[in-house]
Amino acid sequence: MIEAGQREDDAWMYLGRMAIDAGDDEAAAANFQNVRGARFLAAQAEVAMAWARSGDLVRAQLVVAGDSSVAGLDLRGRLRLFAGDAAGAAK
Repeated sequence: MIEAGQREDDAWMYLGRMAIDAGDDEAAAANFQNVRGARFLAAQAEVAMAWARSGDLVRAQLVVAGDSSVAGLDLRGRLRLFAGDAAGAAK
């Protein structure tokens, strides 16, 4: 059974991805910030990668700066690769 909160998160994720596809990173970030629960880390990753693709690597890194999970460490490594820091990404 799908809970109401999960449906809400799915809707915010969908809207965030639509905004990314439209090239509106600000709207995407606003939509992804509404995600709670199990999809929260995935939403953070979407926001960070959207900022990275648009060239705002500092903003992308700020999104995941406080995330000490394995997924957060992985994402920080990918962001370092985006910045051209292969040695830093391997750490």
